[in-house]
Amino acid sequence: MFFFRDGIIIDEFSSHATMRMRTRKPVSLLKRSIAASEGPRTLAGGKVMATSIPGLRAQGKVRAGGSPDKRPLGLFPRTEASYHFRAEILAEIRKGLFSFVAYNTYMVKTNVMRLLESAHVPFTGHEYDEEIIDGVSVASALHEEPDRVFKTLIARSDKGTLYAFDVPVAAELDLKKAAKAVGAKSIEMIHLKELLPLTGYVHGGCSPIGLKKPYPVYLDETAQLWDTIFVSGGKRGFQIEIAPTDLARFCQASFVPLTV
Repeated sequence: MFFFRDGIIIDEFSSHATMRMRTRKPVSLLKRSIAASEGPRTLAGGKVMATSIPGLRAQGKVRAGGSPDKRPLGLFPRTEASYHFRAEILAEIRKGLFSFVAYNTYMVKTNVMRLLESAHVPFTGHEYDEEIIDGVSVASALHEEPDRVFKTLIARSDKGTLYAFDVPVAAELDLKKAAKAVGAKSIEMIHLKELLPLTGYVHGGCSPIGLKKPYPVYLDETAQLWDTIFVSGGKRGFQIEIAPTDLARFCQASFVPLTV
Protein backbone atom coordinates (compact mmCIF):
# COMPACT_ATOMS: atom_id res chain seq x y z
CA MET A 1 0.00 0.00 0.00
CA PHE A 2 1.34 3.44 -0.92
CA PHE A 3 0.57 6.67 0.89
CA PHE A 4 1.42 10.10 -0.48
CA ARG A 5 1.79 13.16 1.74
CA ASP A 6 3.68 16.42 1.16
CA GLY A 7 5.56 14.93 -1.77
CA ILE A 8 6.79 11.93 0.22
CA ILE A 9 5.92 8.39 -0.79
CA ILE A 10 5.67 5.85 2.02
CA ASP A 11 5.08 2.19 1.33
CA GLU A 12 5.51 0.22 4.55
CA PHE A 13 6.85 0.27 8.10
CA SER A 14 9.85 -1.55 9.49
CA SER A 15 9.85 -3.53 12.74
CA HIS A 16 11.14 -0.42 14.48
CA ALA A 17 8.10 1.58 13.37
CA THR A 18 10.09 3.78 10.99
CA MET A 19 9.33 4.54 7.37
CA ARG A 20 11.38 3.71 4.34
CA MET A 21 11.65 6.52 1.84
CA ARG A 22 11.73 5.38 -1.75
CA THR A 23 13.20 7.06 -4.85
CA ARG A 24 15.55 10.01 -4.97
CA LYS A 25 12.76 12.54 -5.21
CA PRO A 26 11.45 12.07 -1.63
CA VAL A 27 15.01 12.29 -0.30
CA SER A 28 15.51 15.53 -2.22
CA LEU A 29 12.23 16.91 -0.89
CA LEU A 30 13.27 16.06 2.65
CA LYS A 31 16.53 17.92 2.10
CA ARG A 32 14.66 20.91 0.74
CA SER A 33 12.12 21.07 3.60
CA ILE A 34 14.77 20.78 6.29
CA ALA A 35 17.11 23.28 4.64
CA ALA A 36 14.28 25.78 4.14
CA SER A 37 13.41 25.62 7.83
CA GLU A 38 17.01 26.39 8.71
CA GLY A 39 17.49 29.42 6.49
CA PRO A 40 20.86 30.29 4.91
CA ARG A 41 23.70 27.89 5.68
CA THR A 42 27.43 28.55 6.01
CA LEU A 43 29.50 26.16 3.93
CA ALA A 44 32.85 24.69 4.90
CA GLY A 45 34.66 27.35 2.89
CA GLY A 46 32.98 30.19 4.77
CA LYS A 47 30.55 31.05 1.95
CA VAL A 48 26.92 31.67 2.78
CA MET A 49 24.41 30.22 0.36
CA ALA A 50 20.62 30.64 0.47
CA THR A 51 18.58 27.47 0.77
CA SER A 52 17.02 27.72 -2.66
CA ILE A 53 16.26 24.97 -5.08
CA PRO A 54 19.05 26.05 -7.48
CA GLY A 55 21.43 26.04 -4.54
CA LEU A 56 20.44 22.53 -3.67
CA ARG A 57 20.94 21.40 -7.23
CA ALA A 58 24.36 23.07 -7.30
CA GLN A 59 25.47 20.82 -4.46
CA GLY A 60 24.71 17.71 -6.47
CA LYS A 61 22.27 14.88 -5.88
CA VAL A 62 22.43 12.64 -2.84
CA ARG A 63 22.41 8.90 -3.29
CA ALA A 64 19.14 7.42 -1.96
CA GLY A 65 19.51 5.00 0.92
CA GLY A 66 22.88 6.29 2.07
CA SER A 67 23.73 6.63 5.75
CA PRO A 68 23.31 10.19 7.10
CA ASP A 69 26.55 9.80 9.03
CA LYS A 70 28.58 8.98 5.91
CA ARG A 71 27.50 11.71 3.51
CA PRO A 72 26.48 15.37 3.56
CA LEU A 73 22.94 16.48 2.80
CA GLY A 74 23.19 19.28 0.21
CA LEU A 75 23.93 22.57 1.96
CA PHE A 76 24.60 21.23 5.44
CA PRO A 77 28.16 21.91 6.66
CA ARG A 78 30.24 18.84 7.30
CA THR A 79 30.43 19.11 11.07
CA GLU A 80 29.52 16.64 13.79
CA ALA A 81 26.94 19.03 15.23
CA SER A 82 25.16 19.36 11.88
CA TYR A 83 24.91 15.60 11.53
CA HIS A 84 23.31 15.27 14.97
CA PHE A 85 20.94 18.14 14.22
CA ARG A 86 19.95 16.60 10.89
CA ALA A 87 19.38 13.19 12.50
CA GLU A 88 17.06 14.73 15.11
CA ILE A 89 15.06 16.60 12.46
CA LEU A 90 14.70 13.50 10.29
CA ALA A 91 13.61 11.48 13.32
CA GLU A 92 10.89 14.01 14.12
CA ILE A 93 9.70 14.03 10.50
CA ARG A 94 9.53 10.25 10.38
CA LYS A 95 7.76 10.11 13.75
CA GLY A 96 5.13 12.62 12.64
CA LEU A 97 4.55 10.90 9.32
CA PHE A 98 4.27 7.51 11.02
CA SER A 99 1.59 8.80 13.40
CA PHE A 100 -0.36 10.39 10.55
CA VAL A 101 -0.22 7.33 8.30
CA ALA A 102 -0.91 4.88 11.12
CA TYR A 103 -4.13 6.67 12.06
CA ASN A 104 -5.39 7.64 8.62
CA THR A 105 -4.39 4.44 6.80
CA TYR A 106 -4.83 1.68 9.34
CA MET A 107 -7.48 3.07 11.71
CA VAL A 108 -10.83 2.09 10.23
CA LYS A 109 -13.37 4.86 10.65
CA THR A 110 -16.89 3.79 11.48
CA ASN A 111 -20.00 5.81 10.73
CA VAL A 112 -20.06 6.87 14.40
CA MET A 113 -16.57 8.33 14.08
CA ARG A 114 -17.43 10.13 10.86
CA LEU A 115 -20.54 11.66 12.45
CA LEU A 116 -18.52 12.93 15.42
CA GLU A 117 -15.79 14.31 13.17
CA SER A 118 -18.30 16.14 10.99
CA ALA A 119 -19.80 17.70 14.13
CA HIS A 120 -16.29 18.57 15.46
CA VAL A 121 -16.85 16.55 18.63
CA PRO A 122 -13.54 15.40 20.17
CA PHE A 123 -13.13 11.66 20.73
CA THR A 124 -10.52 8.91 20.67
CA GLY A 125 -11.02 5.68 18.76
CA HIS A 126 -9.99 2.34 20.26
CA GLU A 127 -9.80 -1.09 18.64
CA TYR A 128 -10.00 -4.54 20.19
CA ASP A 129 -10.69 -8.11 19.10
CA GLU A 130 -14.03 -8.07 17.29
CA GLU A 131 -14.77 -11.58 18.55
CA ILE A 132 -15.25 -10.11 22.03
CA ILE A 133 -18.92 -9.28 22.54
CA ASP A 134 -19.41 -9.41 26.31
CA GLY A 135 -19.22 -5.91 27.77
CA VAL A 136 -17.06 -6.82 30.76
CA SER A 137 -14.62 -8.61 28.47
CA VAL A 138 -14.53 -5.52 26.24
CA ALA A 139 -13.60 -3.39 29.25
CA SER A 140 -10.87 -5.89 30.11
CA ALA A 141 -9.54 -5.78 26.53
CA LEU A 142 -9.39 -1.98 26.79
CA HIS A 143 -7.73 -2.20 30.21
CA GLU A 144 -10.47 0.02 31.64
CA GLU A 145 -12.81 -0.14 34.62
CA PRO A 146 -16.16 -1.77 33.73
CA ASP A 147 -17.92 1.21 35.31
CA ARG A 148 -16.32 3.45 32.70
CA VAL A 149 -17.38 1.38 29.68
CA PHE A 150 -21.05 1.73 28.73
CA LYS A 151 -23.36 -0.52 26.73
CA THR A 152 -26.36 0.69 24.75
CA LEU A 153 -29.65 -1.11 25.37
CA ILE A 154 -32.82 -0.60 23.35
CA ALA A 155 -36.15 -0.90 25.13
CA ARG A 156 -39.81 -0.35 24.24
CA SER A 157 -42.42 1.37 26.40
CA ASP A 158 -45.98 0.20 26.88
CA LYS A 159 -46.99 2.75 24.23
CA GLY A 160 -44.58 1.25 21.70
CA THR A 161 -42.01 4.06 21.84
CA LEU A 162 -38.36 2.97 21.56
CA TYR A 163 -35.61 4.35 23.79
CA ALA A 164 -31.84 3.92 24.03
CA PHE A 165 -30.38 3.48 27.51
CA ASP A 166 -26.64 3.54 28.22
CA VAL A 167 -25.47 1.86 31.42
CA PRO A 168 -22.10 0.48 32.61
CA VAL A 169 -21.35 -2.91 31.08
CA ALA A 170 -21.27 -4.68 34.45
CA ALA A 171 -24.62 -3.20 35.56
CA GLU A 172 -28.22 -4.13 34.75
CA LEU A 173 -30.86 -1.78 33.46
CA ASP A 174 -33.55 -1.19 36.09
CA LEU A 175 -36.73 -1.29 34.02
CA LYS A 176 -38.74 0.55 36.67
CA LYS A 177 -36.24 3.41 36.80
CA ALA A 178 -36.11 3.48 33.02
CA ALA A 179 -39.91 3.69 32.81
CA LYS A 180 -39.95 6.48 35.36
CA ALA A 181 -37.26 8.38 33.43
CA VAL A 182 -39.29 8.37 30.20
CA GLY A 183 -42.68 8.81 31.87
CA ALA A 184 -44.06 5.41 30.84
CA LYS A 185 -46.00 2.83 32.81
CA SER A 186 -43.63 0.04 31.84
CA ILE A 187 -40.52 -0.68 29.78
CA GLU A 188 -39.31 -3.94 28.31
CA MET A 189 -36.20 -4.89 26.35
CA ILE A 190 -36.61 -5.55 22.62
CA HIS A 191 -35.85 -9.00 21.21
CA LEU A 192 -32.33 -9.53 19.93
CA LYS A 193 -33.59 -10.24 16.40
CA GLU A 194 -35.14 -6.75 16.36
CA LEU A 195 -31.89 -4.96 17.11
CA LEU A 196 -30.46 -4.78 13.58
CA PRO A 197 -33.64 -3.72 11.73
CA LEU A 198 -34.51 -1.14 14.40
CA THR A 199 -31.07 0.39 15.03
CA GLY A 200 -28.87 -0.60 12.09
CA TYR A 201 -26.42 -2.15 14.57
CA VAL A 202 -25.62 -5.75 15.45
CA HIS A 203 -25.30 -7.19 18.93
CA GLY A 204 -21.98 -6.09 20.39
CA GLY A 205 -21.81 -2.99 18.19
CA CYS A 206 -24.83 -0.92 19.20
CA SER A 207 -24.07 2.74 19.84
CA PRO A 208 -26.20 5.69 21.01
CA ILE A 209 -24.70 7.62 18.07
CA GLY A 210 -25.94 7.11 14.53
CA LEU A 211 -29.02 5.06 15.34
CA LYS A 212 -31.20 4.20 12.36
CA LYS A 213 -33.88 6.49 13.83
CA PRO A 214 -33.36 9.29 16.38
CA TYR A 215 -34.59 7.42 19.44
CA PRO A 216 -34.46 9.34 22.74
CA VAL A 217 -31.20 8.55 24.56
CA TYR A 218 -30.73 8.33 28.32
CA LEU A 219 -27.35 7.99 30.05
CA ASP A 220 -26.91 6.54 33.49
CA GLU A 221 -26.02 9.29 35.94
CA THR A 222 -22.75 7.54 36.91
CA ALA A 223 -21.30 8.60 33.55
CA GLN A 224 -20.82 12.05 35.02
CA LEU A 225 -18.26 10.67 37.48
CA TRP A 226 -15.72 10.25 34.67
CA ASP A 227 -13.90 12.77 32.51
CA THR A 228 -14.39 10.42 29.56
CA ILE A 229 -16.37 7.23 29.05
CA PHE A 230 -16.37 4.48 26.43
CA VAL A 231 -19.29 3.58 24.17
CA SER A 232 -19.48 1.42 21.10
CA GLY A 233 -18.07 2.84 17.89
CA GLY A 234 -20.96 1.32 15.96
CA LYS A 235 -19.12 -1.83 14.97
CA ARG A 236 -17.75 -4.84 16.80
CA GLY A 237 -14.15 -4.29 17.76
CA PHE A 238 -14.42 -0.50 18.00
CA GLN A 239 -15.02 1.76 20.97
CA ILE A 240 -14.88 5.52 21.21
CA GLU A 241 -13.69 7.45 24.25
CA ILE A 242 -15.66 10.65 24.68
CA ALA A 243 -16.54 13.16 27.39
CA PRO A 244 -19.99 12.32 28.80
CA THR A 245 -21.10 15.93 28.44
CA ASP A 246 -20.11 15.92 24.75
CA LEU A 247 -21.95 12.64 24.23
CA ALA A 248 -25.07 13.94 25.96
CA ARG A 249 -24.98 17.15 23.92
CA PHE A 250 -24.54 15.32 20.62
CA CYS A 251 -27.29 12.77 21.34
CA GLN A 252 -29.52 15.28 23.18
CA ALA A 253 -29.45 12.79 26.04
CA SER A 254 -30.35 13.14 29.72
CA PHE A 255 -28.49 11.84 32.77
CA VAL A 256 -30.83 9.77 34.94
CA PRO A 257 -30.52 6.86 37.42
CA LEU A 258 -30.90 3.68 35.38
CA THR A 259 -29.11 0.83 37.15
CA VAL A 260 -30.25 -1.67 39.76
